[in-house]
Order: sequence, then C-alpha cells, then structure tokens
Amino acid sequence: MFWRRRPPAAPAPTVADVRVLLSRQRGDEATGLLDRIIAGNPLDADAQHLRALLACHAKDFDLARVRLAAAIEADPAAVAPRCTVAEIELESGHHDAAVEALQSAAALAPDRTDIRRRLVTALALAGRQPDALRLFALGRLLGDDWTPATHPAVALFAQGRLDDARAWLERAVAAASSDVASTHLLGVARQASGRVDEAIATLERAAALDPTSATLANRLGFALDTAARLPEAAQCYRRAVDLDPANPRLLSDWLTLLHFLPGVTRAEQQAGYDLWNTRHGRPAMNALQPPETPDDPERVLRIGYVGADFFAHVSHHFMEPVLEHHDRQRFEVFCYDGSPIDDAVTAQMRRLPLTWRSAWNLSDDALAAQIRHDRIDILVDLNGHLRGGRLGVFAGRAAPVQVTWLGYPNTTGITTMDAWITDRFIAADLADQHHTETLWPLDGFYMPFRPGPLPSITTDAPAARHGHVTFGSFNLGQKLNDAVFDAWARILERVPGARLVLFAVPESAHTTVRRAFEARDVSADRVTLADRLPHDGFLRAHNAVDIALDPFPCVGTTTTLFSLAMGVPIVTLVGHTHASRVTGSILNVTGFDDWIAGTPADYVDIALRLAHGAADNGGIRQTIRDRLFASAITDEAGFTRRLESAFREMWQRRCGAPR
Repeated sequence: MFWRRRPPAAPAPTVADVRVLLSRQRGDEATGLLDRIIAGNPLDADAQHLRALLACHAKDFDLARVRLAAAIEADPAAVAPRCTVAEIELESGHHDAAVEALQSAAALAPDRTDIRRRLVTALALAGRQPDALRLFALGRLLGDDWTPATHPAVALFAQGRLDDARAWLERAVAAASSDVASTHLLGVARQASGRVDEAIATLERAAALDPTSATLANRLGFALDTAARLPEAAQCYRRAVDLDPANPRLLSDWLTLLHFLPGVTRAEQQAGYDLWNTRHGRPAMNALQPPETPDDPERVLRIGYVGADFFAHVSHHFMEPVLEHHDRQRFEVFCYDGSPIDDAVTAQMRRLPLTWRSAWNLSDDALAAQIRHDRIDILVDLNGHLRGGRLGVFAGRAAPVQVTWLGYPNTTGITTMDAWITDRFIAADLADQHHTETLWPLDGFYMPFRPGPLPSITTDAPAARHGHVTFGSFNLGQKLNDAVFDAWARILERVPGARLVLFAVPESAHTTVRRAFEARDVSADRVTLADRLPHDGFLRAHNAVDIALDPFPCVGTTTTLFSLAMGVPIVTLVGHTHASRVTGSILNVTGFDDWIAGTPADYVDIALRLAHGAADNGGIRQTIRDRLFASAITDEAGFTRRLESAFREMWQRRCGAPR
C-alpha cells in the first residue's frame, strides 16, 4: 500500500549546493558537504578543486596539494586546478614548481592571457629573467593572436618555450620556404629573443610572401621601430592601416610613432587624428548615452580612471600619489584596470579606499556598460592611443564628462573627449599642436612625481674623476633622429675629449646609432651604447654623468625627473607641441629655465656652458635634487587638490553653474 512505500531519497548534494552555502558565509557546512561529495565520488574534479581552495583559505597547503592532484587526475584537461597549484607554489616560494604548473596550464589554454602573464612573474621569481622578458615581449608582439589553431608553435610560445618554438619554426621554414605562417612567427620569435636584425629580415620575407597582411606589415613596423629605423617603421605602420582600415589599433600605432618623427606638421597630425575619429570614433557615438545624473554642482563626484598601467610601470610614480590623496569626502574613486598584470604595486593601489574593476578582459561595450552602471561622473583616460588604451569606450560617451590625462602626449582626436589636462607652461605655446579637446592647464607641472627610494648623490663631479666631461641620455632609442644626432655631434666636436653615453638604446638599434655618428665624423670611442638598465642601475648610472641631453621633438618625462632627482643638469629644446615641451615645464617649475633652449643652436650653447667648468660643479648636484623636492612637482597633496579643483570646475560647467 502507498503508505508503506519508502519516501523518495533526498537528492545527492552537488557542488552547486556547496557554492550556495559559501555565498551565505556558511563555510564549515560547505566544507563538510564537500567532503561527503568527494567520499561518494572521488573523481568529481570540481569538488576536489573547490575543496583545495577551501584548504588554501585555511592555509592548509598540504591538504590543498592532495586535493589538486586528485582533481587533475580526475580531469587531466582541467586548467583551473593547475593554476591553483601554481599559486600555492608561488606562495610557498617554490618558484620552479610554479613555472611547471603554469606551463602545463598554458599548454592546455594557450589563449589565456592571465596564465601567460602569471608565467612571466613565475619565471622572473625563479631567476629566469631572460625567459620572462622574452615571454613578455611575445605578448606585445602577438597581441590577441594566441589561438592554438593559428599555428602549432603558438602552444610552445604560451608555455614560454621560445627556444623550442624557434627551433621548430626554423625547421619548418627550411623545409618549406613559402610557408608564410611559419616565416611570420619565426620573425616574431627572433624579435622576442632580441635578434631584431634577423627578425626584420625574416618578417620582410614573410611580408613579400603575403603583401596583403596588415598584421605582418604592423609587426615589421614594430621591429623597425625597435631598431630605431623610424621612417621605414612609419611606412610599414601606414601600410598596415591601408590594408586593414577597420582596425583602430593599427591606426593608433601609426599616430603614436609620429611623436618621434621631426618635421611632422600640424596639418599632418590633424589628418591622422581626424581619420581615426571618422573611422572609429564617430560610429561609436551611436552607442547608448550615459545615465542621467543629478545636476548638482557641489555633490560628491564619482571619478573613474581607465588605464592599462596600474602595476610597476613608470606611470605609477605619478598615478599612485593621486589615488592616495583624493579627498574621499568630495570624490568617490573608481579604477578600471586594463592589464592582467597583478603585482605588488597593483596590490598597494587596490588597498586604497577606492573601487577596483578588472577590465582587461572586457570589450569596449562591456566596459562602457560597467562604467554607466557605476554612474561615473568624470571619466579619465590614462593611455590615449598607446597600447592598452580604451578610446572606443570614450568615443561612445560612457560618462557625462570625459578627460584625457597623464599617459599620452597628444590629442586623442575624438570629439567626445571634453578636456585635455596639461599645464600652463606647456599650453603657452602649442602653435603646432592639433587638439579636439579643450585644453585645461593646471598651475605647476601637470602631474605629481613620487620617485621612491633614491641612492645617494656623488659629491664629486664625474668630470673631475674621469678627466673629461660625460654627457648622457637615458631616453629610448626611438626618440633619436637626425636632428638630435646633428646637435649631439656638434656638442662633442666643441668639447674636446668629451664622451656621450646612451643608456637606453637596445642592441637592435646600435647599428643605426653608430652609423649616424660615423656619418658626422664622431669616432666610435667617444660614444658608448648601453641597453636599458634595472631601475637601481639606471639611478646609479647618473653618478657617472655630468650633463644629461634631452632628445627632441619627443622629450623625456620620467627620465628628466629622475635625472634631476639624481642631481644631473639637463638640456632641453622646447618646441610647439605638448610632447616637445614637457622637460621645459619641469625645468620651469624647478627654477632651471636657463637650461631651456628655443633653437638647436641655443641647445648646443647651453650644453657648452654647462660643460665649461663641469669638473668644479659637484656641489650643484645636491642643490638640483633639493630644488626638485622643494617644488610643486613633489607636492602630492597640493597637486591632487589642483586636479580636484579642475574636476569640480568641469562638473560645474557641465551643470551650467556660474563660476
């Protein structure tokens, strides 16, 4: 009879039930339920992995390792458990084991950017810096083109096995010289290995095999750019734009290179930026408008910073002070992090009282939707057309007020960008500068500077120690051009025995630079070329330099500030664009206006004046550092108040309030 039947059995618990308990903060019950699930089915890989995560939370790494091994045995294709193994080993200081776990994860998911980025960190921690740098370079070279279907070698790339990939590709090209894909990737592998001359030759062969490939043209342009062969690089970048006019990244790369080329006119700039806006900016304007916000000119404002450099990138010297000093009574701060890199600097920023959004894996539309959901009032672009920039979000008007600041030394060119934050010195003469935004000049310099720990300054002049004047430049090789070589050669000609040391010229550009000086009758023994140094070595190298020489028309920013912080005078030539006036602004704020030249002849004369008696100028070095630290540039709180005042005034204008 029905009343004698057994009641139906309760459904077996599932991992979904465990997640419900965890969402309700019932961790002990969740752990017990997971143990029951695993006892009934040890091959439940999801349950084993989740149990391992709970063990990690309890700092029971031994149990976590057991559960993770079981999860991987149950599902050998599972990626997540391998990533968790890597995190445990990194936490435990077993860096080689972490590398092994991440390589196995990358082999299963070579398209996962987060795994590759974490592998870069693990390789570096394991003391394999060259491998880490090469894998990082591959990320820049290949971009999003990491799907295993693209080519079998890509799976080797993703694991950081660059030597294996290069050997495989060399065999493939030797067997079939018309294999475009293998030739293309061999060029990429050679560039990532630092063999840039070979990479250029290989990519040129690939481009000849497939002259319709925009990707190939762009990568050849980047290789030429790295070798300081800028006119050729510009041609390749522009050819890529013509081959794939729908790709905004290609046009942005070309526009960025224009900063480094002397003689680019305002009309040429405007044509390029107008083209970007027409092709990629205006179509996005049809997107949904941002939510209406109360037009209260004095309420708490939500500021959103959109950037790709919230890590140990040079920009953290400028960005971190602002995030720390924002007045939380008047501003609510959001950061939209466009990079998968998560390091100690990232963690420090994330601990600040702000809202952090990971945005590197969001499309422009998805990121814009998040920004609108957050009801951001003022959205700040930190990258412009540089890699990682999200101008598509701004073109679609994600916030009522949109501003560009900090990272990109030029206009964005999009008509939905309302303001460009600069400073009064820079804005005073921008006759050659095209811009679509309203210029918003601040008093002092247009960003703050936090140098971090610095080594002591040498008290004796290098010229006194060495018996000759040493000029130096710490800027990238891409900033060097014929006009710069002409000026530097004239300086060396007129300062007998002087030496010039270039500290950030990659080996790939050495041939180009040496030929430039040889053509100007400068003997090779007077010019020393060095690749980029680690940060501490970069700082200490200033103690061997009497006078720093700024390149032009794209001058230094971070390098200029660190030269002053290390007590080294610097000569600059100001022009009529933002990118050419930054060092001039720094020197103006710190009271060293007599080091600012208006013509190439003035530039040479200032260098000669500083060189005269350089052996007796050791005492000025501490004065230079002291003046920098006494200036508005290092007044972090003061700068942030000026920036906030600018934001408030922008908002008041938007509200129509009287000023």
